[in-house]
Amino acid sequence: MLIYSARPSHGARELANALGIKQGSRRTQRQYTGTVINWGCLDLPDRFIGARIINTPAAIELTSNKLSFFMRMEEFKFCPWFTVDKEEANDKIAKGKRIVCRRVLN
Repeated sequence: MLIYSARPSHGARELANALGIKQGSRRTQRQYTGTVINWGCLDLPDRFIGARIINTPAAIELTSNKLSFFMRMEEFKFCPWFTVDKEEANDKIAKGKRIVCRRVLN
């Protein structure tokens, strides 16, 4: 098993260390058919054809945009409160609630 990220990632390195597995990189060209944990890569290299992929590029695409992810999770009633309406956020602030604003969604 290995973890693969398209670019250097502290989170990927930490997960690899915690699981006691290797972290793959773009530099390695050898074919790999074991289990690959995909860490945010939308375009996996051909060397992983035949490998078992955990976190497919399709799943990454769905979750890489935070608004799309929250909207999808809302369909399953598995999501914290969020809004894209500034007035609604200001109303919550006026009631003493904390609000986190995100301007970059990916």
